[in-house]
Formats: sequence, C-alpha cells, structure tokens
Amino acid sequence: MSDRPEFLASGEPARLIPIVADSAREQKSASVLLAGMRAVYELRQALLKSIGIRVGSRATLEAWTEVVFESSDKKAPKPKDRPDGLLILRTGKKEWRALIEAKIGNESVTEEQISRYLQQAKAHKIDAVITITNQFSALPTHHPVSLPKNATKSVSLFHWSWAFVRTQCALLLKNDGVEDEDQIFILNEIQRYFESDRSGISHFDQMNAEWKDVVNKVKSNASLAKTSDEVQNTIAAWHQEQRGSHAGVRSCVLPPG
Repeated sequence: MSDRPEFLASGEPARLIPIVADSAREQKSASVLLAGMRAVYELRQALLKSIGIRVGSRATLEAWTEVVFESSDKKAPKPKDRPDGLLILRTGKKEWRALIEAKIGNESVTEEQISRYLQQAKAHKIDAVITITNQFSALPTHHPVSLPKNATKSVSLFHWSWAFVRTQCALLLKNDGVEDEDQIFILNEIQRYFESDRSGISHFDQMNAEWKDVVNKVKSNASLAKTSDEVQNTIAAWHQEQRGSHAGVRSCVLPPG
C-alpha cells in the first residue's frame, strides 16, 4: 500500500485481519472486503465490472478505511459522517475514486446520509459512492434508496448487497475463476468470514419487498408490466437466489489438495 493520499486527514489501509473491537463488526466487514479486493485480482475485477469499471492487469487498487478528508477551511465543522472506506483505482495516469459506506444486520442507509456522502464526494472530486448493505437491489446500478435525479449528476451512486458480494466470491471459487493459489486461499478465508453469523451479514433467505405483491397479482390474473420495478426486482431477486444456491454460497469451497 502506498502512502496515504494527501487529501485525507486520516485513514487506515484496509486490512484482511483488522484489529478492532469485537463490537465493530461493520468496520471489520468493510475492511475484509476492501482488503480482499486489493489482494484478489479477479474479485476486484468482478465487483468493479458490475458498476462499469474496467480493471486491467496493470491497474493498481488502493483501499482505505475510516477516512477523513482534509479541509481547506480549518474552522469549518467536521462532517457528521465518516465514510467506511475509499477505493482508488489507478490505470496509468488516470484515477477513479469511490467512497464506501457499509452497513450490517438490519441497518440501512438513508436518503439523508447518502445525500451527505454525495456532497462530500463532489467536494473532494470523488467519482462514485458505493453502499454495501443487506438491502436488496436488482442491479448494482439500481439503488434501493430513491434519490432525485440531480443528486447523482456529478457523482455516480451504486449499491452492492452483501448477498451479491458473497455470490461473486462463491462463483469465482466454484468456477475456478482465480488463477493464483495464494489468492484462492485468501478468497476462501474471506468467504468463510462472510458466511459466519458473527459477521452480521445476512444470508439471502428472503425475496424482495415486492415479491408478495407480484405473487398475489399472478394468482389473481392481474396484469403485470414486465418493465415495472416490482417485476424487474422480483426477477433479479430470483436469479440472485438461484445463482447463490447453485454456486454453493453457504459452503466454503476449498482449493484442490
């Protein structure tokens, strides 16, 4: 990991084995994921590809946690929120940056909090904000929290559910998607942690909020628009559940030998 970026007043490199209080499960899960993206090339490639970011073999990724930005106005009040992480992808002379906000358990991000992070990102020339929670979304580009369209005019907003992250890990392991044996071992350990109840990450054991309404409409022969959000979310939830089941999300896949 390189030196901390000059625009950060504080921040720690993301660690695979973070030394934090047992109660800081949110911080721990974010650190494990971000460090895992740094350590396993195919994992960062798969996750960033889902939001339209190409990761070449020569690109480098920095991952920081508990970041605080430098302020040109020393008298200005400190931001109410502290992002859980920051990703910096460098490809040649180009940089792409993303703020990370993670929640575990039943905690969810709110419109107010996301708006504040989008404002922080814009002020510090950050390209995107990525939220990671147990909230379901049909696609990483479809955020579970509705915001005015102008809110994301300057900064992109994406969402990874923990179920989506876990599924990507499982698919890479099941399909021999990782070449390096050491990275296979690291990815297995990451998956093992995410599968643990102590991580605070929920298993994908229930469908999206619109599921019941869609089922009832089907039973009553009511009309359904295939392009509606309720239908698209339900189809995506079903496919995500099937991918997770077929990839063996709930079992740790060990390398041969």
